Amino acid sequence: GLNAFFAFVVVGAMGISWQTGMGAIFWGAVGLFLLTLFRIRYWMISNIPLSLRIGITSGIGLFIALMGL
Repeated sequence: GLNAFFAFVVVGAMGISWQTGMGAIFWGAVGLFLLTLFRIRYWMISNIPLSLRIGITSGIGLFIALMGL
């Protein structure tokens, strides 16, 4: 999945060096860590209405089930 995307699209097709790609992945992880550390992710998710969260969860589950068929 993501390894193939990184190897063939980011590095291969876009011509970005693998070092730059790994740096982008690192800084993305740092950003997600900071969002989690300061509980911003929790605040964002808790502001989504419950019915919409249930719908999103069900939709993702059905999509994964469809991909497994």
